[in-house]
Amino acid sequence: MFALLSVMAINAQNWTGPSGNDYQTSTPIYLQVKVNGVVATSNDALEVAAFINEECRAVTRTADDSNNFYTLRVWGNPDEVGQTITFKVFDHLYGLLYSFSKTVQFTGETVAEVPYVLNIDRPTGVSITNPISITTKFPAEIDLNQYLQFDYVGFIGGDLVDYEPLGESTIETTLSYSWTTSDGGEFTAFSIDGNNILTANKATAIDGEEATLTIKAPEANRALCTGNTVIKIIEQIVPVTSITCSMNTINMTKGESLRRNTELLNSIVIKPDDATNKNYYFEAADNPNTFVNEVAMLGGTHKVKIVSAFAPAIYTTITAEVYAPVEYVRVTENTFQAAKGDNILDLVTPYVNVGPDDATNRSFSLEVPAEASDAIVDNIAIEPGEFTLYVVSMENEQLKSEITVVITQIIAPESIDVDINTNAYEKLRSMVTINPEVEDGDSYTITPNDAES
Repeated sequence: MFALLSVMAINAQNWTGPSGNDYQTSTPIYLQVKVNGVVATSNDALEVAAFINEECRAVTRTADDSNNFYTLRVWGNPDEVGQTITFKVFDHLYGLLYSFSKTVQFTGETVAEVPYVLNIDRPTGVSITNPISITTKFPAEIDLNQYLQFDYVGFIGGDLVDYEPLGESTIETTLSYSWTTSDGGEFTAFSIDGNNILTANKATAIDGEEATLTIKAPEANRALCTGNTVIKIIEQIVPVTSITCSMNTINMTKGESLRRNTELLNSIVIKPDDATNKNYYFEAADNPNTFVNEVAMLGGTHKVKIVSAFAPAIYTTITAEVYAPVEYVRVTENTFQAAKGDNILDLVTPYVNVGPDDATNRSFSLEVPAEASDAIVDNIAIEPGEFTLYVVSMENEQLKSEITVVITQIIAPESIDVDINTNAYEKLRSMVTINPEVEDGDSYTITPNDAES
């Protein structure tokens, strides 16, 4: 099993044996190395070494041709008798360093066990779960080691058979794991580092991505083993359960986008926190024309829905107070006739249009220039004459429309005496004074009070 392998870093890969002149005695050991149950020969390019206190005391790369024994003369001194001898083997074909749980004692005499066998468990293949199907939330980090298992085979009596690892050896070399697509390229939906950690920010296509794994020692030219699989990343959907907004009312200006209001955006909460799709959008809750593409199009008070993009049935409603500025002041008549005592504002009002219709403040007033201030007081006509006035927006005094107001004063007797057959109209007309003076006598009429008159 891959999980049983102990991986440790080591600097040395080859060793130099000591000179016998430096020591007073030795312990000869006749070793036989088996790789997956098969006796190794010199052709297997193994370097076998023995150590006392982690110091190399013997090393060889040659096995005897007659019996495939590796002979080690382990050097030491009499005061080292009883010390533990440990073994390491470097596999030059695959660049792997092995250590062993088996040890012997340094005695100064030949080790009685002949041959002394070191068993190497060397992976010959890797089984990978196929497909590797992962359902996860994003971003995701997945340890792929759980989907890997080393395979071991060996030749027993010339037959290729499954080999059950004995667990006496440990690979100390840090193995290199390289994942590529089947054609040697890079993956589109995820990446995998040298520690077999897959990082994904999106799902793969439905059929996944084909992946090839190559395992070897970093310095080796020969791969220890390879394997293939299909990796499928499926997004785990966490549904939205609620959407709330701590702002009940938002004040904004016509033409402004709800999406650009930072305070509003920061007040929106979507639960749960790990919901897959936390996107949302705004839409008008009453008149669809009030907001278009989340932009306020009409002034006034409107209801706005904040809707979950995951589930449109989940939403909350807020109030939008939309300020719409006045854009123009128009008066459909240019000249107005008024008598003394008339309220000029009342006369003008039916003809004034302050717009647009959705403007927040459509109120207006009369602006009376200084030269007319004695003739018109508080919008009331006091003195006769012709005057230029302005209808002004009370929101924006820069927006105004000019009008002309003619205040007329008529002076006439309260009664006249006339004889039968006398033209009372003509007599009265001669007694009427109009201020300001009018050139056309038809500019006014005389009307009886009642039918009998």
